[in-house]
Amino acid sequence: MKSIGSALLLAQSNIAGVGKDAKNSFQNYDYVSAETMITECRRALHKAGLLFCRKSWIMTEGNTVMSEYILTHPESGEEMQVKNEMVVPPNQKQLDKAVLAALTTGMNYTLRDLLLIPRC
Repeated sequence: MKSIGSALLLAQSNIAGVGKDAKNSFQNYDYVSAETMITECRRALHKAGLLFCRKSWIMTEGNTVMSEYILTHPESGEEMQVKNEMVVPPNQKQLDKAVLAALTTGMNYTLRDLLLIPRC
């Protein structure tokens, strides 16, 4: 791969979809777990010679976490910044767990959007 763009194109073509592997028994629906989404996206990114990681995150006064990620193409030295904002549910008894869940969910959706993964 000569560029981050061509590597991203390869990564997007390496992943057609991610199947639902978890169930919310309280509201009775199936979904793709964050662990499965991250694992499958990482596989496609690495196969295309790309690295993806969170660079930083902050919690805003408006109960959101703002994350900044870096997509790196080591072969060319190119990088692309990707940002995401995710709501932290208000009035949580365990704020630390709610923040961590928002960070995980944000990464899940950022990867899905980056790789253009359709809902299956």
